[in-house]
Amino acid sequence: DMGGHGFNATLRDWGRFGQFVLSGGQLPQGEKLLPDDWIARSTHWTQAKGSVTAAAPKGQYGYQWWYNAPAPDSDAEPKRTATSDQTFWALGIFGQSIAINPAERLVVVQWSTWKNAESPGSLYDEQAVFVNAVAKALSQ
Repeated sequence: DMGGHGFNATLRDWGRFGQFVLSGGQLPQGEKLLPDDWIARSTHWTQAKGSVTAAAPKGQYGYQWWYNAPAPDSDAEPKRTATSDQTFWALGIFGQSIAINPAERLVVVQWSTWKNAESPGSLYDEQAVFVNAVAKALSQ
């Protein structure tokens, strides 16, 4: 038995999954597969020890979703946008990610093969900065 990893799909399928979550668990044909409050519950970040940091003062983990924001001491910009705190992430250990920003109706999927698993936080910062820049550019 194996658990906690191993989801393999095409980039398009990852994007479809992100769109499914963005739609609140509704399929394109209209069938609803998730309870109405599942997204809200799954992104209610835990306050467990280690989850509350300077970058994530409200916590950063819930139901396999993560809050990913650049570290406050990062030089990268934009650290935040008007809606970046609403973005939640599926994060793989080698840099794979699905970022979902419901306020902007934005899904960003990244395939990646970082050299090392759980690489330095600066790489996660770069992902967040990129998604924030995309959201900012699309909102203008």
